[in-house]
Amino acid sequence: MTFTEKLTEADLKDVRRMVGKWRHRYRTFLYGPILLLVFSIECIRRPTPEWGMVAALVGVYFVGMVYSSYSRRRTFAQRLAKANAMRPDRIMLTDDGVQSEGPNGATSLVPWRSFRNWREGNRVILLERSEGKHFLVLPVGQLSQMDRHSTRQFLQSHISPVYQ
Repeated sequence: MTFTEKLTEADLKDVRRMVGKWRHRYRTFLYGPILLLVFSIECIRRPTPEWGMVAALVGVYFVGMVYSSYSRRRTFAQRLAKANAMRPDRIMLTDDGVQSEGPNGATSLVPWRSFRNWREGNRVILLERSEGKHFLVLPVGQLSQMDRHSTRQFLQSHISPVYQ
């Protein structure tokens, strides 16, 4: 089986969902309104409520949210470009392991014993390396169900899956 596709935005979002990177964003959006509410209540409880301070806090919060959203999108686009630049031109699943072909004919072979397990998402399959927190991403969103099934069976014969 050969994979030559580069990652798309949807693929990278699926990878982030699978490895748990989405949780930080929700914590950020949860803590901000709570802090805004606490500071606003403190400003209003004073003998003379400071409405200007409340308005300033709300304004700063919303400016921060707009900047955060813009910054996150820009960073996401940069990460996608970097991930695609680092990807090999062709990834082949062989009986010996995962063979990669890069530019100018450079090849490498990673044996199956170097992988701990694999997981399947909606659009990608992640092969988790034994050392560290490194993953090899196989984009399977464009494959037919039959091809995905054969890829799944091939991977199960070489490494164990993680059931979620």
